[in-house]
Formats: sequence, structure tokens, C-alpha cells
Amino acid sequence: DASYTVYLYIEDALSRNDGSVASVAIRTPAGRTTSVFDESPYVHGVPESSGFELRMKATGKGYAYGVVVPEGTDLASADAAIQGGPGALGSNACGSQYPRTPHTMPEMTVETMDFAGCGLAGGVTYWAYVLLCGTRASPNGAIWPDPWPCPNSIISNAVPVVVPFSAHFTSPPAIANITGDGVAVELSTSASGIAWLGIWNEATLGPEVTADMARNLTDALCSQSLMSTSTSLSQISVSGCQLLAGLRYTISVYVEAGGCAPNGCGGGELKLLQNVLVPFSNTLLAPMRLLGTSTESRVRIYVEASSVGLAWAKVVVEGPPHFHDVIEFDGHAQVICGSNFQVVPGPQELVISGCALTHEELYDVYVYLSGPMQYTDGTLSAPKTLRVAPGESNSFMPVPHVVGMSAKQKTLRLSFGAEVAGKAWASVVHSSQTEDFGRLQVIFPHDATCSLEAIEIQSGINELLLRNCIFEAGEDYVARVYLTNVRAGEDGVLSDPISLSLAFSNSLEVNPLLLQVPATDIVKMSFTPGKSGWAFVALLTPENATDISISEFVLGESDICQSSPVNVTGGIAEIVELSCGLAPLVLYKLLLYVEGGGDGTSWVLDGMLSPVVDVKVPASNTFMFQPYLDGTPTDSTVKLVSYPAASIGRMWVSVFVAGPGANGPVQAPVVTVDHLRNNENTDSIAEGGEACRRSNVTVLRLVEEIELSGCGLTRGVTYSAYVYVEDESNLGD
Repeated sequence: DASYTVYLYIEDALSRNDGSVASVAIRTPAGRTTSVFDESPYVHGVPESSGFELRMKATGKGYAYGVVVPEGTDLASADAAIQGGPGALGSNACGSQYPRTPHTMPEMTVETMDFAGCGLAGGVTYWAYVLLCGTRASPNGAIWPDPWPCPNSIISNAVPVVVPFSAHFTSPPAIANITGDGVAVELSTSASGIAWLGIWNEATLGPEVTADMARNLTDALCSQSLMSTSTSLSQISVSGCQLLAGLRYTISVYVEAGGCAPNGCGGGELKLLQNVLVPFSNTLLAPMRLLGTSTESRVRIYVEASSVGLAWAKVVVEGPPHFHDVIEFDGHAQVICGSNFQVVPGPQELVISGCALTHEELYDVYVYLSGPMQYTDGTLSAPKTLRVAPGESNSFMPVPHVVGMSAKQKTLRLSFGAEVAGKAWASVVHSSQTEDFGRLQVIFPHDATCSLEAIEIQSGINELLLRNCIFEAGEDYVARVYLTNVRAGEDGVLSDPISLSLAFSNSLEVNPLLLQVPATDIVKMSFTPGKSGWAFVALLTPENATDISISEFVLGESDICQSSPVNVTGGIAEIVELSCGLAPLVLYKLLLYVEGGGDGTSWVLDGMLSPVVDVKVPASNTFMFQPYLDGTPTDSTVKLVSYPAASIGRMWVSVFVAGPGANGPVQAPVVTVDHLRNNENTDSIAEGGEACRRSNVTVLRLVEEIELSGCGLTRGVTYSAYVYVEDESNLGD
């Protein structure tokens, strides 16, 4: 059992030592084999890309496994591939590698083994191997292959397999023309056929392009499929490619015989044209440079072109390189402005116009030169950085002024003229906020009455309509407008403050006045409006009534109570009653709001607030004179004298700790009417029991002498006696 390599050299009859060498691996069988090849495997018929047939004859019965491997694969590697290891080409049907069902081999009979699904390339040499296993008898007489791996096996010599080209080049492909748009290739083929042309990135896929890649063209930069070829010299081409000048590409040309498309019959020939350079269609003979002083609307540059062609110049914000090649240059979305030009050989000035640059900011300028066809094979300059001189990017012509202001519509309309098209901001604030009302406050409004941001405007007269402006009559406001060019930078112009005020839509001929003494359940008042419209009345606490605005009052969030809207007539007195449930002896503030517009459901806020009217509900009963002690109290007895009440009613009396005594501080309780009148927690904080208090006793308009007993007071401690009186209505007032 040994392996050998047989070499074969052939040349023509001229004996010039210019022939070809081929090699084949062989192996002599071991004496232990149960079956050997009487006829070694050989190719039957013409191999195709999909597969081929091998024929062979074995000396005894057995089983065969086949495999296809790359040319040059040694016997040991082929043996491993047959046994299920790596290295086998094609699908499992390309041979019958273990553990697939082996091919049955009869004794001394020529047998055919099919290899299918191999995917072989045309013109490439492959090696096929066959492993022959002997057999053994099973207990029931059947024939089984020896347990794998076959201890008594032999592997064949390598069988060369070559799929012939269905068509091949008789004149190798040659570049006829190449530009940034594409390439044209001249060629001729052995028969009329079909060609596939592809362009590949030389630095990545170029050297690795295979026949399958050249036919499928999936990863090609640019390609053209199914072009006709002939036996005479002809051209095929591909266009629309955006190739870059100065870069190198690989050109693939793959041909097959006619009738093979679209699925292909395999066996086509591939030629690669590598290291193909795209020439420049135009170049800069000197570096591009800036001319003069750049303005916000115009940039001048100097270029020196090598050829007739076209130029594109673009301005972008200064920074890292924006464009690495002309493809990025052509598709960049952040270009501020640009122009295109026709160029001639030699130096020339190009003017980029229609810009909207920001003063004192940095920008980069690029220029691209191409030939007359505008392909991507031109020259892209390095960037030149410019700074726009100081100044303002726009101006008012004329300045902003008010053309309409409506509290009802909540709108403000401003008119102004702009020197150039651009963007405008507007903001309105209360006059109390004008101290810091500058450019930043207009652009980034905070607590503004209303505002507009970055509104596009045209050159000439423009109007801005500000909505949702909550204006109040009698209040002063200020508006400002900030104007830039379309770049919307920080070099715009800010208008002077525009003063705004809103006239009252109604007034009061007679201010509000009370028509009767307020009661806990009713407050009655009257007023006379100056014009017809709507009004309402509300009661507030003194704290909420201080410096209240119209909008705060109308919203009513701090009201104690308020009336329904009243439709009023100018010059006619109106009477309004409020039912509020007021507390006695508490001070309230009455306010009236009247306006000329509105509909009673929504308020315009251009009306007038009345002066404040004090409202206090008197107690239902009072003391003619304050009660006083009758003599010196003891630890058990307290005598009081209460002067007649203002009216007949009811009375309550209790004694409570009032402050520190001889033995140190004492916490005095907070005493309310409920403690006396309703006995709320009275037992826990009042002194003594029922004899040391009076509850709900009748009082007349007479001097009342009150004696409390059983109080259990402590000497040296201060106490207070509380006396509460009300009328007979029992309302707690």
C-alpha cells in the first residue's frame, strides 16, 4: 500500500522545451483488500458544470464512495473528505461521501457512478477519487459493507475532471475606453455567446473575483449582463458607474456560449483586467484660493483648469473634511450655497452667489472640475476656509409697526420690510419684563404673552400674525422683531421696542355700592356701566384681591363666590345679589368686572375692574360692654358680670388656661366658638365640670351675673373666661 505521483510532459514536434506538465496521484493497493479496480475510474462523456459520470470495474462485490476535491489534493486529504471530513466540493450528491448510502459495486462489471450538484467552473481542473470497500456475509446471508471505516478498502488514483468552456476568448478582452461613467471592452469569442461585464473595487474584491461572482455580479460596483459576443472583434460596455479618477479597478469579463442564459450552462471563461486606472478628465493646475473679502451673499474664488469642462463650487460650515470624493460632493445635503460654471484652460475667477452666510462665522469652500461630460473622473479641491466680515445679515425697510391688535381674537399683526429673504422672530411681553427683553429673549421666549419663531419671510413687505395673545385692557406691553437672512445666524437685526396698549371696552358711571347690610346668606349691591356689555361680581379674600389682574379675576380661581354673567345696558343701574354663605365678622373684598364685548360665556379681557368694596357680615348679637370679673376668683368659684346683649338671645361661658403661672409655663389651648357652643373637646381643655360652665342659656337685655363653681383652679396659674352670645336664630353667628 503506497502512494506515488506520475508526471507527464508533452510538447509539439519542434522540441523547443515549451510544452506542458501534468501530474496524477496514484496508489498501489494493499494485499489485504477484498476488492480492487480491474478498470480504474475514468470520466465517461463530457463533464458539465453541474456534474459528470465516472465508470469503473471492481474485481469483487463491494461498495464505493466518491468525492470531488480541488486539483492537487493528496490521497490522505481525499480519503478524509470521503469519510465525511472537510474538503469535498459541491453538494452531497456530488459523489456519495460517507455517511450517505454508498454505490453498490457488482463483481467484474463496468459500473457508472453519477456526480451531480457539483458547481464546477469551466476550464478548471478538479480531481475525483473513489473509495472501494469490500463486503462481508451477515448471519442471515445478506451482504453488508464492512463497518466504517472499511478495514479492507482501497482508494483510486486521482481522476482529472475538466469542464470545457462553452465559449472562450479568441481575442482577449482589452480596454477600448474608460471614463468616470464606465468602460468599453473589445473582445472576440470562439462562438457567438453571452457576456457579463463587471467593475470591482481593486483594493477589496478585485483579486478575488471568481467565475460565479463575475456571472452573478452581486457585489460589483457597476455591471452589465447578457451582452452578445461574436467571433469577430466587437465591443461590450457598461455606463452610469461613477468611477473616480486616480483610483484602480478590476474589470471582469465572463463569456458563455449562446443559449446558456439566463440560468447558464457552466463552463464559461473568465478574464480579469486588473489594476485599471481611471484617468482625470480635468485637473487643477494650481491650488484653488479665495479672492477678496467674502460677504454674506457672495464668495469669489480663483481656479486654474487643465481642460475645457465644468466646475461646481460649494460652501459648507467649517469643520472636518465634508467630502472625500466627488460622489460625496454631489450628494451632500448640508451645502449652504453653491454655483456651477463652464471653465476653459488656464486661470479664471468664479463667483459663488445667492449665499446666506452668517457674519463672523467660518465656512469651507470646495470646487470640483470635470470634463465636458460632467462625469465623476474630475478633480476635487482641498477645502479653503473663509470668515465672513462683521455685519448684519438683514435690515428693516421699513421698521416693524402695529397694523392690528385684538383682545377678542387674541391676535397681534405686525408689518415690516426686509432687505433680503430670510427668517423672523417676534415676541410680546408685559411692560414690566422689558429690562432683559433682548435678542435671546425674542429667539427663545420665556413667559412671553405670545411669540413666533423662525418664520420664513420674503424680500420686501411682510406681515407677522401672532396668535393666542392674552391682552388685558389697561396693561402696557412691548413687542420686538428679530430678522436674519435664510441662514438664521446670530448676525440678524433686532427692532426697537414697540409699545402696545389696549383701550377699555367699557367703564363705570357709578362704582359698586352695597344696598343693605351684608348677611351670611346674601350680599346686595348695585352699579351703573358706561356702555352696554357684560359684567359679573365676585367676593375675594383681602390677600387674593391685592394687585389682581383682569385675567386672574375672570378665571375666578381665587374667588369666594361670584355671580352669573350679567348682560348690562349703558347708563342703567344694575342690581346684583350674591348668595355666598359668609362668616360673620370676616372681611371680604367685592370686585366688579365689566366689558363691552364678549357674550357672557367667553371674556375678551378688554374691560375694566371696579374699585374694591369692603364687605363684612356683622355678628347676630354683641355685648354692650365687655364682661368683667366680680371680685377675686377662688380655686372653685369664678363670678362674672355681663352687661346686656344687643338683643335677646343665647349665651355660653367656659374657663380655660391662659398662660404661665408660678410653677412654670403652661400651654394655653386655642379656643374657638365651637369649643363653647358645641362642646367640641370642651371636657379635655376647659376647667372644671358642668358647674364651671354655662351652655345655651337665655339672655335678656339686662345685666347678667354669672357664678361658676367647682372649677378646680390652681393658684398662680392664669385663666381666661370666655363668653359667647348670639341671637335666637341659632345660626352660630
